[in-house]
Amino acid sequence: MNVSLLLLAFSVSLVGPAHFYHSSSIWVIFTGLGLMGFAVAGLFIPVVPELIKHVGAVLEIKPTPADPEKLLEPENDPLRLNATEEQTLMTASKVEEAQPEQENLKKELADKASSLQSLFWAIGAFLSPIISGALYDSKGFIFTTDCMAAVVLVFACVYFGVMFAYPWLIRRRSKKQGD
Repeated sequence: MNVSLLLLAFSVSLVGPAHFYHSSSIWVIFTGLGLMGFAVAGLFIPVVPELIKHVGAVLEIKPTPADPEKLLEPENDPLRLNATEEQTLMTASKVEEAQPEQENLKKELADKASSLQSLFWAIGAFLSPIISGALYDSKGFIFTTDCMAAVVLVFACVYFGVMFAYPWLIRRRSKKQGD
């Protein structure tokens, strides 16, 4: 996702084109538009699985007693050596009963994550033309695209820091404290 953010910042700067390219060829702009399509697709696709993971954490969805993974812990394992046939059949039937419940939970979670993604996509689609139009009217097209590229680049740096650098620092500190 970070690669897509960097590609998006680069492609937006090509669309302008930015002052440091010293070229305003139509092919530079078309290249920027094509790369922008790839970058947006690279951002759009991984969002829903990430949302599903984080929405599940926020809603504190925890394994229920009917959760198949919990049922197959050593004390509930139907394949354990000292289990009676009746215990094995009861545990196996609980696993089969839990499957539809887990599927419904996964579908509900996916629906919520998809709804959140669509909501924020729509908010961005509403606000972006307003902000970009105001910038275009006051400063011009090239300045507007430079600002948008800078915003995407800052977001890429923040995303990298939050998703990669911060957890790496936490792990490094915990290893030093453990030594």
